[in-house]
Parts: sequence; C-alpha cells; structure tokens
Amino acid sequence: MKKFTTTFERFYCYYPMSVTVISVKYGTKENLMPAAWTSPLSFDPPLIGIAISPKRYTHELVKLAGEFTANFFDYKFIQKIAQCGSVSGREVDKFKEFGLTQGKPQLIQSPFVEEAYSALECKLERIETYGDHDLFVGKVLGIHYEDGIYDENGLLRFDKVRPAMYMGVDYYFTADPESKVKIAR
Repeated sequence: MKKFTTTFERFYCYYPMSVTVISVKYGTKENLMPAAWTSPLSFDPPLIGIAISPKRYTHELVKLAGEFTANFFDYKFIQKIAQCGSVSGREVDKFKEFGLTQGKPQLIQSPFVEEAYSALECKLERIETYGDHDLFVGKVLGIHYEDGIYDENGLLRFDKVRPAMYMGVDYYFTADPESKVKIAR
C-alpha cells in the first residue's frame, strides 16, 4: 500500500532532472547559477522556463538584463556546477573562481559557458510568480552546441555526452546510455 502525507518540507518526487547553469550579464555584473527547475515550454515559438527564487542574485540580474543563457553540461563538470551554486555572485566572479570560460554570444550580451556542450541564448519574455519562486520565460533566439553530439533526430548522443542530472540535496548523477529505448506508439 502506498503512503500518503500532506505535510512535507521538501518535495523531491519529481526529481531527477537535468541541471542547467544560467548565465547572465547586466552591465559589468555577471553571474552563473545552477537551476534544476528548468523546462521547455513551447516548440513554436521556442520557449524555456526557469524557476528562480527572488533571494538569488541571478533573479535580480535576469530581471534587469532581460536575457540569459541556459547552459547544459556533461557529467564530468558536476564539481564546477555545484561550486557555482555554493557562493553568491555578489561576492565572487564565478567564471574566474571556478575556471570557466566565457563564450561570445551572438544575439544577446550574456555570455554562454564554453565548457557546456549546449547553450541557449534567450530573451526574457515574461516573469510570473508561483509560490516562493518566479518563473522566467525565455524565448530561445539561438543555440551554441558541440558538433556531433546530436543525432539526425536532434537527440543527444549518449556515446558523446553524459548529461549532468540532479537528484536534489546536492546529489548528481548521469543517464545510463544503455537505458535509451524507443517504444512504438
């Protein structure tokens, strides 16, 4: 029999999920922030949603800049991803502190992270408040990606990349390449 509760402090049953590192620049201020609460919202137009607490420095900068990049990393970078979430960008230049390289964006001012296997340049379309987080909706203007990591269907090739995934409470993992199965509908 299943258990049921209406009292919970932390709710992790929707994990695991991909971890995204948000990069933003406003004037001379920059920041990187890992975000697990990220979701595609639409194919046409291409929209992505990022939930960010108003307590976060990234929240302030994305709101001011009106743009951001969403960076996706291989599992080998989980230490750097975790480090980006361990300190505030108000006090630390995270690119410099954690040895990450700024990529030159094509359509916005916020840099992407060169070490990411894929990065989305996004223009902020809307902000909505849901509980203790705000949902930032970004229109994807362009994508930077490593050549050869996607197959002919646009799916990530697990033989080339092991995507960083997040389980909650500072636990990370990656997908098992053998678990990829196509099921006919």
